[in-house]
Amino acid sequence: TCALPICETHSSPQGPRDHTLMSANTRNFAAGADGKPKLGGDSGGAGLKRGASGEHLRQGLRANLDAQQLKTFTKWWNSWLIQLNMKTDDLLADIKPGILPIRLLEVLSDSKCGKINNKPKMKFAMLENHNVFLNQLKARSIRLVNIGAEDLLDGDQKLVLGLTWTLILRYEIAKFGGNEKELLGWVTALMDKKGKNINGGWGSAFADGKAFHAIIEEAEPTAFEGQNVDPDGAAEPLLEACFEAASSKMGVPPLLEPSDLMGEHVDDKSVIVYVAKLKQACDEHVEAREVEETAAAATPLEDKLNPAVVAQRWDEMMAGCAARKAARSEEHTSELQSPLQS
Repeated sequence: TCALPICETHSSPQGPRDHTLMSANTRNFAAGADGKPKLGGDSGGAGLKRGASGEHLRQGLRANLDAQQLKTFTKWWNSWLIQLNMKTDDLLADIKPGILPIRLLEVLSDSKCGKINNKPKMKFAMLENHNVFLNQLKARSIRLVNIGAEDLLDGDQKLVLGLTWTLILRYEIAKFGGNEKELLGWVTALMDKKGKNINGGWGSAFADGKAFHAIIEEAEPTAFEGQNVDPDGAAEPLLEACFEAASSKMGVPPLLEPSDLMGEHVDDKSVIVYVAKLKQACDEHVEAREVEETAAAATPLEDKLNPAVVAQRWDEMMAGCAARKAARSEEHTSELQSPLQS
């Protein structure tokens, strides 16, 4: 499959090791009737079965979390590629020609990556594209571990997910001057301000929808007006309402679905990238509202009644917010690169 242009806009942990399974270098012996050790025995066989069963369960859990992560990360790619009128429905296949990652990096970094082969048909042409991409990452001081052009050409799921997470950390979290711990601390402080608690890690802390509701209300106090939304009600309808409000009122793409958070195990990274986008939008909305309130207090009454003046003031406010956001982003990006460039 190839990533095709589109015409419309769309908006484990591993458990404890099973100690019933002994090391391959340590034979499982059972005592015989004569008291001497005897190879095998029913207890040894049962231990092997239990150990194999535990490993199978861990592998199944990891596969489920990876599938969840791939779904969320694909939506994240599309949330940026939409700016180029591009979309991927199968990230692992669409990444192979090497065009998609370069276009993504160009949008993320707001810069060009140079000349590439836009219609690669042979393996060497695809590898050349991937090498252009990897060299561009290196030039931006973005370090990848054990990910090469061949891995991307193969569509290796584990490494594509690792690459995506590295880009998310740089362009969704670190670029705005934070990290995962600070992001969770921001949500905790916001919940404290509203007299509510947030408990557990990323998966459990957001599963009931209350934290999402608090973030959206902080950004847009009227976001849920006229809706029958109970912030202390059942999780599924609250999550649905929050994801819809975040999309329509804040412009945050719905990277998650309620079902992603309602299972026994939740992929932390999927939640982190969505919360990072919520924070960016929340900060912008809060700043715009504060600027608007300040400007309104300083505007004479006759100007407040003049639509042309109101429109001009609004444009000036939004331009100022955008300039401050760009300056902060550039400052944090510079801070990230300078230690590695020196």
